[in-house]
Amino acid sequence: MDVEDPNDARFVSLSDMKTLEMAPTNPGAFEKAGIPFVSRAPISGMRNSSWSICAKAFDYGLTEARAFEALTKTPATLLGIYDKVGSLDAGKLANFLITTGPSLPKRPASWRTGFRVKNMP
Repeated sequence: MDVEDPNDARFVSLSDMKTLEMAPTNPGAFEKAGIPFVSRAPISGMRNSSWSICAKAFDYGLTEARAFEALTKTPATLLGIYDKVGSLDAGKLANFLITTGPSLPKRPASWRTGFRVKNMP
């Protein structure tokens, strides 16, 4: 749902607007309260993707370590498969990312076949 355009925003309910406004505060609040939570990875190319929510969540107190845990260890533990996935331990299946800067940038770029396609919102 795109609320940047005032004409489109008129068709969004107040309840949905509040959800959009408050969503980025939830992960930091859960972390502060010690409540386990699971997150999904931001989806490249989606309009109003969770990259922007993720970036705002950091502004509201979510730490990078807890964000990664919500994407890896916590879901694997809840699914009962932490012995197979969820961390970079010997014998586990894993995908990993090597970066030279922040692992979860506030404004990630999209790349395809070695060429920068666009900046994400």
